[in-house]
Amino acid sequence: MATALGSCSVSSYQSATAGVNTAWIYLGSYASGGSYWFSNNITASSPITQSVIEGCGFSDVSGFTADGANGSYAGDAYIGFSFTGTPTGGVPTFHEFAFSGANPTTHIVTITPSAPANTVPTADAGIAQSVAQGAVVSLDGTGSTANDSGQSLTYTWTQTAGTAVTLSSATAASPSFTAPSLNIGDTALVLTFSLVVDDGFDASTADTVQITVNAPANTVPTAEAGIPQSVAQGAVVSLDGTGSTANDSGQSLTYA
Repeated sequence: MATALGSCSVSSYQSATAGVNTAWIYLGSYASGGSYWFSNNITASSPITQSVIEGCGFSDVSGFTADGANGSYAGDAYIGFSFTGTPTGGVPTFHEFAFSGANPTTHIVTITPSAPANTVPTADAGIAQSVAQGAVVSLDGTGSTANDSGQSLTYTWTQTAGTAVTLSSATAASPSFTAPSLNIGDTALVLTFSLVVDDGFDASTADTVQITVNAPANTVPTAEAGIPQSVAQGAVVSLDGTGSTANDSGQSLTYA
């Protein structure tokens, strides 16, 4: 029997035919405990070690145990190995490959995965911002956490309220957009964005952030009443306010 274990293969065999007892569990070219039964004899081999398991693509290996052939074939209660480790791109898992039993007719191979429950990630859409009209605004989801070590996050931003804008990338941790244009005297706009993050196992609860877009402030106009004049009695005199300025383009003035 052969079973994949990471980048390696576990092979197991047990037979008690006509009194010829054979049993082994191999990981690649290494035997559990460094010994196995072959034709009623205990045969030495290179042992399975923690470093061998790590070489099969496992990290954070713990709880490693291994026991090979010893005593008598009929009385060998356990031949095998077990460990907890994280395969490449996976989660910590308990593995056990073993024969057990009090007589040569018992043949048990067990593989017992027991992956821990995933902790749901937490989305953080950043703090509220107050920005000027036409400004380039960056949202900030970098405070989001996976909550389980070794996991990476994917991001999904959605605008849920306010004048529609175009995000540079709705799947980036910190996308940007250009705030809508407003004129002096316009009411401020409130844009709301929602962020959901996913750790590959679960999606977070959405977190929201509000961006307030403010209209430009008015610049007070400047009055220019002209230069002093010296005129004759009875003359028609023209005052000159044409030098007055609105100071903000596009505005017209009234005079008093």
